[in-house]
Amino acid sequence: MSGISPYFPECLEFNLFVLEYVHISDTFENKNDACRDFIGSLNKSLAVWSTKLPVDARVAYSKMAEEICSLLLSDSSEGSSREAQLNCFDTMFRGPIPEDLRSCHLQDAVSVFTCYLLEEAQ
Repeated sequence: MSGISPYFPECLEFNLFVLEYVHISDTFENKNDACRDFIGSLNKSLAVWSTKLPVDARVAYSKMAEEICSLLLSDSSEGSSREAQLNCFDTMFRGPIPEDLRSCHLQDAVSVFTCYLLEEAQ
């Protein structure tokens, strides 16, 4: 626990964020905005710690970003517009997620964008 204790505020903030996210009952766009704000906080924290951040803490930050991606993806299919889904991917790509996961999400984003173009052409 002593190795993670300097990062406890971020972990606590993440737990509070997830609780808040789950209880947001309005639009998907508002949920996306909340995720974008939290990812911005993660990125600021990573910038402050820079190279001083141990690997296990970087993994924890990455896991937080992955969980946010999962939350967004699970909610994005519930009747949200293609534009809202694309904004969701934009939010996810801002996070400190592993490259393999980023590649998978990029393929999904291309698929959604293709559907968007097809719908607009009709």
